[in-house]
Amino acid sequence: MCRRWVSLRWIPPPVGVLKLNIDGSSRGNPGAAGAGYVLRDWEGRFIFGLAVPILHASTLMAEARALYFGLRILSFLHLNGVRVLVETDSKFIQHCIRCSSLDIPWEVLHVIQDCSHLFSSMVCTELIWNYREANFVADAFANFASDRAEDDAWLSNSMGMKVNVPTGLLELLEDGFFFWWLKPPNFVCNLLLFDLTASCTERFIPQ
Repeated sequence: MCRRWVSLRWIPPPVGVLKLNIDGSSRGNPGAAGAGYVLRDWEGRFIFGLAVPILHASTLMAEARALYFGLRILSFLHLNGVRVLVETDSKFIQHCIRCSSLDIPWEVLHVIQDCSHLFSSMVCTELIWNYREANFVADAFANFASDRAEDDAWLSNSMGMKVNVPTGLLELLEDGFFFWWLKPPNFVCNLLLFDLTASCTERFIPQ
């Protein structure tokens, strides 16, 4: 098989469009898991970041639930017809949504069906795929969530990360356990700068 080096980076959406990067992470596969999100505009400006701990899930389930939670959040926010690109680094999850004839594992079947139903009512939302090298910020939020899921303390002390949460979002996400930022936390600042400066990561991929 022929291979080639490519330069990969986060690509801003077109003018007037928003991009929600999503990612799922699992410690142990299955194990303590999490979903991570970052919403940015066409100039790369940070709109919000989100980390949702998941007590126990496989990597595939974490990726599927990351998409499901992300779509529910977008639906809840009522973005008034603004087009949103939802970018995942899971090609399999993208294929599950795009190909109705695909044999979807039973483990995530109901979640994928729920995602498909949500997409059918969100005409301004499109699911796209890119390599994980273009998804570093969402990955950092997902890893943060997985780390919290490994630590029982977050179950009783997650309110500190819920400043200025939109009314109703607490009820939208499972059990109300999540971490929300309207300003970038320190652990993603360098990654956001990496994306803003159009810095690239090299990867050897099949041609």
